[in-house]
Amino acid sequence: MSENGPAVADEGPAVGSHLRAHGTDAAAPLEAGVYRVVGTREATVTLLEVGDGDGERVHTGRVVTVDRDDLAGLEPAPNPDDDSLRARFDGGVEGFRLSARQFWRSLAARPLPSAAAFSLFAAGEVGSRVLTGYDLVSGVLILVGGLGLVYLGSLGME
Repeated sequence: MSENGPAVADEGPAVGSHLRAHGTDAAAPLEAGVYRVVGTREATVTLLEVGDGDGERVHTGRVVTVDRDDLAGLEPAPNPDDDSLRARFDGGVEGFRLSARQFWRSLAARPLPSAAAFSLFAAGEVGSRVLTGYDLVSGVLILVGGLGLVYLGSLGME
């Protein structure tokens, strides 16, 4: 197996391999982009569009079937589903940013319950530092306030 997926056999590309179409002229069988081979037959190959003309991942769901003769203008391409550590880190950071933004928007959509839950949480946190002997009460306030914030934040915006 190569870095571009399964090796391309003499009879055509293997299922799972990736091909790049340049789509520079009107007669080109495919628009510019990266395509994953998802099926092969005697005379045709079925492709799923997985990358744009620059090789960046796209989610179009576009499936095309082309004649094997039209594959001559395509070249092997790397998989746009880059599984590098940097790509996974960037995806995680973006996911966290979007989740945090949605969480705060959800809390802002319910200001009174959110303020009450935050007040319980804050009272428990401050109380555990200021008042001695009330650790159980402070713990319960932190737990109830924190769970209230999580619940309100998970409701989404109405």
